[in-house]
Amino acid sequence: MSVTDRLLAELRTHPPAVPVPLDVVAQRLQCSPDEVLAAGEALLRRAPGDDELVTVIKRTGEDGVEEYFLAMANVPLNDEPELT
Repeated sequence: MSVTDRLLAELRTHPPAVPVPLDVVAQRLQCSPDEVLAAGEALLRRAPGDDELVTVIKRTGEDGVEEYFLAMANVPLNDEPELT
């Protein structure tokens, strides 16, 4: 199973739209944070039929350290053909 597939499966175990720290996800998937971040960024591009929206959140803390979070929500694309 690819890191992308494992990331989707992991994010489905969390409440929708709740950001999860990157280091927590990386530890659970037993991958490097860079691998998880790359998978998350790949999931930002949605294809017709995708009904899950993955978001990568970058925040700079007061100490200047960048923190990353991932979240997923069920947001279907309106990709159905128009009826005429």
